[in-house]
Amino acid sequence: MRPSLLMLPGLDGSGALFAPLAGLLAEQYEVVVGHYPDLPGFDDYVEHAASLLPAEGPVCLLAESFSGPVAIALLARHRPRIAAAVLSATFAVSPRPLLTRIAGWPAAASFTSPLLRRLAVDLFGFNGGDYPEARALARRVTEEGDPAVLRRRAAILNRVDVTGLLPAIDNPVLCLRASRDRVVPAAHGAMLARRLTNARLIDIDAPHLLLQCRPEECAELIRDFLS
Repeated sequence: MRPSLLMLPGLDGSGALFAPLAGLLAEQYEVVVGHYPDLPGFDDYVEHAASLLPAEGPVCLLAESFSGPVAIALLARHRPRIAAAVLSATFAVSPRPLLTRIAGWPAAASFTSPLLRRLAVDLFGFNGGDYPEARALARRVTEEGDPAVLRRRAAILNRVDVTGLLPAIDNPVLCLRASRDRVVPAAHGAMLARRLTNARLIDIDAPHLLLQCRPEECAELIRDFLS
């Protein structure tokens, strides 16, 4: 029986951005791509993610950006059920509190305007890099998302802080940090690696959406780590 790999998505919540990476890992793992409904609070996201854990056997987690704190809370609450975790371009406490506070405003134009949403994806997701396939996928996923839901998730991010849970987590954790990340400062990845008991930090030359921009490299690193 192949080990299970539960993928927890970023702010879009759809899991659609995992398509390239999930395809590369499907031969080795029973891949479960999670998605989020519109939920009122952080604990609701944690409980929803917990409901996606397989009923039997250990599971490995892969959490991207928004889901990093969710995965940390899962590790703290369901540690025996989780064999290992990969945290990609993520954090334990809101990395840009001012940005997420502004994004949570009801009239935030970056979420309500399709043009500005595309520009925001290009600026923050890709940092000017040339990744045509990943960019097309990210733009499509962003345009299909509900702006009101994105705003509510951004507001939830503004209040996230799970740093107190980190020292008690002894599961193996791989932290993937994007070297050209405009969303999550490098100090957040360093803090995860420092405060987690059994963590490894690897830098990848990529922007924030590193799993989409470097899927082959990330798949190889994930396979090596989980093996």
